[in-house]
Amino acid sequence: MVSKPSIEVVKAWIEQWVIELNLCPFAAKPFSEDKIRYVVFEKTEVFELMDFFLEELKKLSTTFSLDTSILILDNICIDFEDYLDVFYFLESKLADFDLEDEFQLASFHPAYRFEGEEESSNSHYTNRSPLPLIHILRVDQVEAARNFYPNIELIPANNIEKMDRMRPESIKIKFDEFKGKN
Repeated sequence: MVSKPSIEVVKAWIEQWVIELNLCPFAAKPFSEDKIRYVVFEKTEVFELMDFFLEELKKLSTTFSLDTSILILDNICIDFEDYLDVFYFLESKLADFDLEDEFQLASFHPAYRFEGEEESSNSHYTNRSPLPLIHILRVDQVEAARNFYPNIELIPANNIEKMDRMRPESIKIKFDEFKGKN
């Protein structure tokens, strides 16, 4: 796969944010083993994303050397509310195509905001990324992780605690570095 600047930014974010802070205890292995597929959606029309998404599901279904895919939305979904609409639409398509037992989605966005949280809360940075992303996970691997990691349901709360211990200025500086690489 051709290396693109946005892919390099996402890889840096995974390595220097997600893995370094251990926000996802399962990220290091597929990252170090190069089992994450990074694909960039460069078009500007949301309606074209559906075919792209379905092709990526097909690719992941047939390529067992890959653990997961990350869709990088380069030119669309800059607004967080628009992103959520697209994310939930694609998530609903998993059920429509009877794929909800095979895949699940995780959402990351530069302006991610948990409903009910103060806008200035550090907690949002557990799901903030340098670019809008849709992470496609294999359900069987998520289930295997549940068996491996005790109290997997505590990961989000633990991550929020990590963010709350960090100074907002430090978080902003780090995210500005990622944005500067894009």
